[in-house]
Amino acid sequence: MKKMIALLLALMVLLLAGCGSNGQEEIDKLNAELEKVSAIRTVHAIHATVDGKSDVEFSGEGSFTATAVVPEGQLVDHWEVNGEIQPDSAADTFAFTAKEDTVVSAQFRAEKKLTAINAEIRFLNAEGNPAGEALTEFVFEEDYANPVTGETCEGGKISAEISAVIPNGMVVDYWLINGVPYYYNTGVSGFVVKDLDEATTYEVVLKEKPITYYKVTCNSCNFGGKTSGYVAAGTKITVKGNTNTYGDFYIGGTKIADDKYSITVTITSNTTITFYAVIN
Repeated sequence: MKKMIALLLALMVLLLAGCGSNGQEEIDKLNAELEKVSAIRTVHAIHATVDGKSDVEFSGEGSFTATAVVPEGQLVDHWEVNGEIQPDSAADTFAFTAKEDTVVSAQFRAEKKLTAINAEIRFLNAEGNPAGEALTEFVFEEDYANPVTGETCEGGKISAEISAVIPNGMVVDYWLINGVPYYYNTGVSGFVVKDLDEATTYEVVLKEKPITYYKVTCNSCNFGGKTSGYVAAGTKITVKGNTNTYGDFYIGGTKIADDKYSITVTITSNTTITFYAVIN
């Protein structure tokens, strides 16, 4: 806007200059206005305001205070003036002076917070083992007390266990650490971090637990009318002899029941079941 006004004033001066001596008084007035406009300077605030505005005009030299507009979960890391980092300026406000057009900018960093998604955080006891209440987030910007040991810990660092919360029928697929996926062949469900010094989010991504099937073979017996077939691990089956008499049941050559009409077996491996009828 300031440049536009200056250009308009300069154009009017040029137009009046062609009008002879009668326009000299007007030219002098316009030149005076042009000098005033040219002397106007601007402070432009980025991620901040000065007197509640993003742009403030001044002339000569001015003293100003910028106030950061801080996003949620962020803190002011430092301020910059015309692209130069200002030392010891990690605060929500920043006072400065300006003699020329100036850009003041607030620069942010993430708040030092440990966050767990589909997981839990536990502090470590004196032996370095996880204990105490499970948390899902903890801010460690300032000095704090370890809730397990009562020890005062230095702000800006944290040591804790991160443990996955795994519902029935699910397993860990991979971890997201600050949005970056990490795959572990062993299906890691927890680990300890020590002296962590930056904001970090640990997220567990789960998947359905693969179903394992085992083969069941029946000799002189059946389960559900079948003499062989595959059964999901952990399934309980009822096995009956093929005769309408009582008898003995063997699994893998070992007797597990005698004088029974049927048995119930939980399948945890490939299994061979044999029935021997008892003949009186």
